[in-house]
Amino acid sequence: MSKDQDIAIIAMIRRQLSLNVSLCTIRRRLAQAGLRNRIACQRPRLSHREKETRLVFAEDHMSWKEEDWSQVVFSDESTFEQSRDHLWSVVQEEWERLWQTPDLVKNLYRSLPGRVLDVVEAKGSFRRH
Repeated sequence: MSKDQDIAIIAMIRRQLSLNVSLCTIRRRLAQAGLRNRIACQRPRLSHREKETRLVFAEDHMSWKEEDWSQVVFSDESTFEQSRDHLWSVVQEEWERLWQTPDLVKNLYRSLPGRVLDVVEAKGSFRRH
């Protein structure tokens, strides 16, 4: 966001809230509240091939039911230490935190530790059950 846009937005806030304070004061108060002006992370656009791949995946899985999706383990591509104890503690902490969630998520998380340990025992390779 440019400095001109920043000033315009702060001026709009002052006008809409009928505030009788300076733009600097508004900017400081927003910053104190944790609302800072940041430039969004720039990510490359999807290539035509990536768009096609996503479309094919979506079309192939449109008819999947809740039971089908309950057999999938989603990953955020985080890396883990190879120690089973460390991995178990990470999984257990997350499992305990999410234990209070709705039944669908509970059922998924009940099965997650076993699934993760299966992957670790297979040395990270995928095997279908």
